[in-house]
Amino acid sequence: MLDSDHIVRGDEGSGRFSIVAMRGSDVVGALSVNAAKEMAMLKRVTAANAGRPVPALNRRLRSARRLEMKSKELFRERQQ
Repeated sequence: MLDSDHIVRGDEGSGRFSIVAMRGSDVVGALSVNAAKEMAMLKRVTAANAGRPVPALNRRLRSARRLEMKSKELFRERQQ
């Protein structure tokens, strides 16, 4: 989540806080310390945003799929 902005909610000194990673107006990740209810809510928001395409990730997934298909093809050739 290096390419996202981070927002701290709560007081880090109190030992109860959350860090929310934002990309634009979307929550793309979060972590919480001693804030279970907030983390439950942040998980739902993050999951709702997970279905949206992220261009860089999509390119990586396509490359990985091509590599996987090529490896399977080579494996089948060697098995014959």
